[in-house]
Amino acid sequence: MRNVTIYPPRKAVRTKSVITTIAACLIAAVTAVADSGHLYTADELTSSLISCISQDKYGYIWVGTENGLNKFDGYRFTNYMKDNLDERDSTSLASNDITKILSDRQGRLWIGCELGLMTYDAENDNFRRYRFPAGQKPRVQDILQARNGDIIIGTAGYGLFKIKSGTDMITPDERLGWNSKYKFSSKLFIDRRGDIWLSNHLQLIAKASHDDNDGRIKEYKSPCGSAVSFIDTGDKGFIIVCLYGIMKYDYATGKLTVADYDMSLLNRNVSIRKAIADQDGNIYIGTSGKGLMIIPHGSKKLQKVETKDKTFDLSTSNINDIFEDKDKNIWISCYKRGIYMLNYEKDAFNQWDFTSQRYFLGSGLSSISAGDNGDILAIVQKAGVYIFDKHGRITAHPDSPYGASTIYKDKRGDFWLCTENAIYSYNPYKGTYELKNEYGGYDIVCMTDDGKGRLYLCDYGKGLCVYDTRTGRQTTFSMTDRRRLGTICNNWIKAMFIDSRGLLWIGTSNGVSCMDTRDFNFNVLWKDEILPGLQSLSFCEMPGGNVLIGTNNGLYVYVRKTGKIELFPGSEKLRDRSVYGIVTDKAGDIWLSTSRGILMYDKGKQSFISHVSGNGLSNHEYVLGAAVKSANDRIAFGANDGVTVFYPEEVKNSTIEMDSVYLTNFIINGKPTFCFKNDFEVPYNSNMMQLEFSLLNYKHTNEIKFQYKINDSKEWQTVRDGSNSIQFNELKPGKYEIYVRAECNGKYSKETKKITITVRNPWYSSTTAWLFYIAALISIIAYIMWQYEKNKREELEEAKMRILINATHDIRSPLTLIIGPLNKLKQRITDKESRADIETIDHNAQRLLLLVNQILDERRIDKKQMHLHCQHTDLTALAKGVTAMFQSSARQHGINLTVRNDGDVYAWIDRTNFEKVIQNLLSNSFKFTPDGGEISITLKNDGENVKIEVADTGIGFNGENTEKLFDRFYQGKNTAGTKSAGTGIGLNLCRTLIKMHGGTIKASNRTDGRQGALMTITLPTGNKHLKPEEIVNETPAQQEPQADTQKHHASKSYRILLVDDDTEILNYVCGELGEWYRFTSVPNGKEALQALLSNQYDLVISDIMMPVMDGISLLKSIRANSLISDIPVILLTSKTDAADRLEGFKKGADAYLPKPFDMAELRVMIDHLVGRVRHLRSKFSGAQNQEGKVEQIKVKGNNDMLMERIMKSVNKNLANPDFNVEELTNDVGISRAQLHRKMKEITGISAGEFIRNLRLEQAARLICEGKINITQVAYNVGFNNQTHFSTIFKKHFGMSPTEYAEKNANSAKPDKKGKDASKDNNDKQINKQ
Repeated sequence: MRNVTIYPPRKAVRTKSVITTIAACLIAAVTAVADSGHLYTADELTSSLISCISQDKYGYIWVGTENGLNKFDGYRFTNYMKDNLDERDSTSLASNDITKILSDRQGRLWIGCELGLMTYDAENDNFRRYRFPAGQKPRVQDILQARNGDIIIGTAGYGLFKIKSGTDMITPDERLGWNSKYKFSSKLFIDRRGDIWLSNHLQLIAKASHDDNDGRIKEYKSPCGSAVSFIDTGDKGFIIVCLYGIMKYDYATGKLTVADYDMSLLNRNVSIRKAIADQDGNIYIGTSGKGLMIIPHGSKKLQKVETKDKTFDLSTSNINDIFEDKDKNIWISCYKRGIYMLNYEKDAFNQWDFTSQRYFLGSGLSSISAGDNGDILAIVQKAGVYIFDKHGRITAHPDSPYGASTIYKDKRGDFWLCTENAIYSYNPYKGTYELKNEYGGYDIVCMTDDGKGRLYLCDYGKGLCVYDTRTGRQTTFSMTDRRRLGTICNNWIKAMFIDSRGLLWIGTSNGVSCMDTRDFNFNVLWKDEILPGLQSLSFCEMPGGNVLIGTNNGLYVYVRKTGKIELFPGSEKLRDRSVYGIVTDKAGDIWLSTSRGILMYDKGKQSFISHVSGNGLSNHEYVLGAAVKSANDRIAFGANDGVTVFYPEEVKNSTIEMDSVYLTNFIINGKPTFCFKNDFEVPYNSNMMQLEFSLLNYKHTNEIKFQYKINDSKEWQTVRDGSNSIQFNELKPGKYEIYVRAECNGKYSKETKKITITVRNPWYSSTTAWLFYIAALISIIAYIMWQYEKNKREELEEAKMRILINATHDIRSPLTLIIGPLNKLKQRITDKESRADIETIDHNAQRLLLLVNQILDERRIDKKQMHLHCQHTDLTALAKGVTAMFQSSARQHGINLTVRNDGDVYAWIDRTNFEKVIQNLLSNSFKFTPDGGEISITLKNDGENVKIEVADTGIGFNGENTEKLFDRFYQGKNTAGTKSAGTGIGLNLCRTLIKMHGGTIKASNRTDGRQGALMTITLPTGNKHLKPEEIVNETPAQQEPQADTQKHHASKSYRILLVDDDTEILNYVCGELGEWYRFTSVPNGKEALQALLSNQYDLVISDIMMPVMDGISLLKSIRANSLISDIPVILLTSKTDAADRLEGFKKGADAYLPKPFDMAELRVMIDHLVGRVRHLRSKFSGAQNQEGKVEQIKVKGNNDMLMERIMKSVNKNLANPDFNVEELTNDVGISRAQLHRKMKEITGISAGEFIRNLRLEQAARLICEGKINITQVAYNVGFNNQTHFSTIFKKHFGMSPTEYAEKNANSAKPDKKGKDASKDNNDKQINKQ
């Protein structure tokens, strides 16, 4: 055995302990020790330069600093600063330099600062500033409240001010001579007699009578320096604490003398800065550099106050202010460090650590063991063994084997040390050790013994070792052993424990094994491993024999009666913690050291109580296997920096008194709201609500847990440890009753806080919204009904309009046959009587044409195809021109038709359309004016508007709604008995045209005393109301060329195909133009197409509406067929809509002529189109004239070069049935889209049609040659289907291949479209004519 010197030796340690004890007794006479405290620094405060402290009526602690104000609820500091960005903001602090805080008897919080006085508005969480007289902004030094409720304000340099009770105005104190002499007042005090005491930076102390009218001021000179605090000590007087001593004032004598306190701890080098008396009569004194001192109640001796806080030395602090709150906590302003909260409640947990005792270690504690006389032996790997005495002081650091990591005291009282691979017997009090055995594993992390001399060790990674200390014999067990009695389930052992029945419980990294220590039987309880997949870390036997098993996933229990392992009841909350140590106290309660705090299981309440921080705890994480229980029921758990020691009974009794729970903050969507109420109503879009709670007693806040439940829920939810907030996200609309209580060590707050939160319905489901929905629904239903009726009316009007449109199409053809011949008759008939009849016919034909045009105008307006072309127009001349058309009818009926005007009347109008307006109004007047009546048109210009009044002497409007007169198809009540019934279109057209001109029209009875109707048109002057495209600039009239009617311009060589199902139209056109052109007429498009494919024509004139095949389909077929696609087409129709014309032009029409038409216009069109086409026919255009060998194309330019490549490819593949557009694009070398565009540009047809036409022309040539049959022809030109070939051929040539062969049997070469034969016939017809 090796003898080792212990440093320091036990004797020395004991001597030192005695000396320390004696010194402690001596110091205790002059030192008061506080158990707990906490320093709040600038990390939480706006500044560490603390100037003043106070508590408001709700319980919040307010801390004023030289750079901002702070409010504290025990969990959160709310910081307030002056808004320097907005100087106009009067609701922020007037200055960040806070000098004084006072909570008065009415609960108002007064705040003095460098630039004046403020109060805090809790409801709006802002401040109200007070104005001093004359705009002064003094530094407020002190604030107090007088007996009568007045607020007295002491300032620096401006004297005293006050705010009288019930007012908000600051006024100077009016005591005689007070403000003139004592402008600086640093401390104020009102004694029990109501007199006001004042002190300043000088050594003078002044007293003024409580009577404002009494101007007597008494002065005292202090031998102890200027006064810093006044403290009331009872009815006999009070004391004044000065910079260097204490004075006392006696009410009876009126004398101020030095008090008989022993202040020997202080000297003139250390001044007193603040003093208060607490609720127990103790006087606390804050000094400049010597920290906090106390004169206990009943004592006259000044003592030093020290704390057990190992992180902060209160004894050297510079203290500016001291404040005691309602729960007897002492708040100390430690200048430049922060604010320190001090209380004398004894902490139940004691932290014996290394750091506070100046042992700074690089490793953490790894194992502990009970020593002698209440000592705790702790081992730090690589640093050795340390001995803590029963008071927690490190008394020895004995020698030990290097690398020792585990210390154990067996049941016989012997100590053992283990390193990674060896075990030593050990005497910690002598520092001697002896090697006993060596091992080959990774470490020896745990051990136990049976009290009979056998040690059970964990050879980590190797298995279990049993070492007999009596014989030195060793037995090992490994998971790889094959034993009849079984073996260990895993070699990585974490914990071991021998129960009262001699069973060894072995916790491993993967399950639990159990062995009978008598015969080493591993199958004593079960054969298979238990708790597989879990790390078993600790064991403990409960009274009754059940065994607790701590794992890395909670706590389990082996029940002896059932032989089963179950999850310990109520331990679900431990599933996220590792249980490192288990101990039961003498009451049978269970204590657990875990990876996050200490937990106690109260067997009476059958619930777990968590101790994470506070109450003396500073460690959250504990060490595996480091758990010791002493005979006196003291429990010690090892932590990284020391040992946590406690007596269970003290912990159970240390629960603080918890009164009410306060809601200290209510944050909605990140914005705090007023929280000092119990009922809240929030908008529905409050996505995040956070409620914060506090007891506002500031004690053991880390130990207190808040629990809540909602509405009728019976289960309380616990917020996470150390938190005081509850969050709700996106609550649905409704009413929520939230119950909150505080819990500490199994005890609950006396009162449960009830908060009601009503989440308002969104605006779209509120009562107002529902009323709106109902109203909206009714409106929608009404609108739908109205719209339905409107649609029905519009459908009816549309049906009427369609009938009229169709009728006009049918009328236009007869009109053509009426007006055309009528014009010729007017030229031939000369006798007066016949001409009168002709004029009558012409007049009514024109009326019919006007009606037709009105209907078509209505249609164009409906389709938004009517456009104005306005010119500056003399309305008088226009009106006279229109009335001239009605003069014949006026003379016939004896009606006086006149035009009156006040000077020149001009307006910007579309002359053609406005003439229609005047015509309609005059026509309407003629219908209702009896013979011999009068119709007048009056034109006026008032500078802004032009008025046109059309008045008659007819029957007028007898109680009729004149606005409805302008509705389409409306028939007035007075139409019966008139000369002619109207259509209900004319006035509607008038109103529409006038609105398009920016004007209005109104119908009324005459107001000049005469019977009759009056139509008034109002138009704005100028053209600003018109769009730029509606304005036509007038140019000098050009002489229109006279129609050239000489016959030599036409040619009998022009052959024209006329297509119309109306025989009279066909005969009329042929009769009128037959002497100029040669016509062939057919009744429909199908026959026209056959004729075009069989014969040659120069032009086609076609109607649109025809049976079998209409004009548009015919036009499409002509343009799709390359043989006839170059023939110009004129569409001659009654359909005059722009959409119809646009469709015709899109399909390829060359001209569009509406019925009734003028023959001269038609003849000019024919000459122009035929001449143009004949001029262009000589040019090459795709497949139009591929005669002979198609490859004989003369290439010129880019298009011709492209055509050469195309023709080369087509000729090469003409007989290939698989040759298509894709093959052609590959040969030519351009994309399909580009080829399509170029072919359309060059030939007017697509590439597919081009290939098909070439094949068909080659087929026609081969058929004409007659050398092969038609089937062979089809195969030679790339058709492998005879039926398809015949169909395509017939569609192209108008006849089948067989018919084509018969017709051209004698031709060696095909004539395009039968040109040769038709040409001979045409020549013969020309000669005949």
